[in-house]
Amino acid sequence: MGDLCYFENGDRGKNYPGRKATTETGIPFINAGHLDCGDIDWEEMDFIPDAHFRKLNSGKIQRGDILYCLRGSLGKFGIVDREIEGAIASSLIIVRPGPKVELNFLRYYFQSDISRGMIEALAGGAAQPNLSAKSLKAFEVPLPPVRDQKRIVAVLDQAFAALDRARADAAANRADARLLFESTVDGLICRNRHDWEEGTFEQLVGDVFTGPFGSLLHKSDYIEGGTPIVNPSNILDGRIEPDWTKTISNEAVARLTSYKLRVGDLVVGRRGEMGRCAPVLEHMEGWLCGTGSFVIRPKPGVSSEFVACVVRTPTMVEKLTSISTGATMPNLSNRTLAQMPFALPSHEEQLDMLEAINRLEVRSKALHSGFDLKVNELTNLRQSLLQKAFFGQLT
Repeated sequence: MGDLCYFENGDRGKNYPGRKATTETGIPFINAGHLDCGDIDWEEMDFIPDAHFRKLNSGKIQRGDILYCLRGSLGKFGIVDREIEGAIASSLIIVRPGPKVELNFLRYYFQSDISRGMIEALAGGAAQPNLSAKSLKAFEVPLPPVRDQKRIVAVLDQAFAALDRARADAAANRADARLLFESTVDGLICRNRHDWEEGTFEQLVGDVFTGPFGSLLHKSDYIEGGTPIVNPSNILDGRIEPDWTKTISNEAVARLTSYKLRVGDLVVGRRGEMGRCAPVLEHMEGWLCGTGSFVIRPKPGVSSEFVACVVRTPTMVEKLTSISTGATMPNLSNRTLAQMPFALPSHEEQLDMLEAINRLEVRSKALHSGFDLKVNELTNLRQSLLQKAFFGQLT
């Protein structure tokens, strides 16, 4: 790389702005968070005042520059694709291609496993991985003549455009499979409601309890590897997925025993995206209800798994959203949920419908797995093409 490109760090002198100097308008100030797979996110940009920018002696970008991350998120890069004034953060370095190498040839090089292998070989730092400018200059780049570089780029552009279309189709099919499952469950439940018992959610399902207020949990209560806490972010696709890096200490659990979860409870997110809910399984006994969640303790003869299926239907999500409050983030109150009109079949019918829903879910997951496999195959094919391109095997 050192033979092919010019390198420039950001200004490290007294004029270097740092993140604290950023403003809402002015000259773009680019950091690692703005870089992704060769692109730069110009929409979510940080800025520095024009007067501050004029004082910088280095780190000023120009069209065609490659901005490469040297610390933390190694391998992230973005290409300056427009005529614009801007500066880079201290974690980035400007890589400016010379006459022997095509810009887009380097773009594909940085996306390849060859480049990742160089990172693994040359990166240092125990706590936070990092590369020096010297290490980046030592990256080895297989280099054909410029005319062959252009031919390789043209072939990869065409191949990757087709791969991107196939990947988008697979992702769309996966989303369609999920929507089909949700609409089928919604139709199944709505179609069979004529003889269900009607009342309020609290009357038919069970008591609704709110998780602890934020003031009851302190920063010192959070540890790694303790008792999981179930917030809305931990409820994914009808399952509770704990974050083992953000758990609660034994002392905090002892202080908050009234918020402990029991097997068969139903946890419902009360803010943000409505409809997030999941039953508490046997191995989750004793976990803690989080500040953004409700816990419902079902009455005898009520299946928390079935109620969760009902709450997750598009019809119910729309209803919960309509009765929630909050301009920026929907928020559901304890009383609103408890008094919400609800309908429930007999316990026997709950189990029969739950069995039918589970069969549908098995088929839906099989479709998802097939589409995921397709996406993985396309990702592997992309790397295979890059490998061939940089070893002279692309014809």
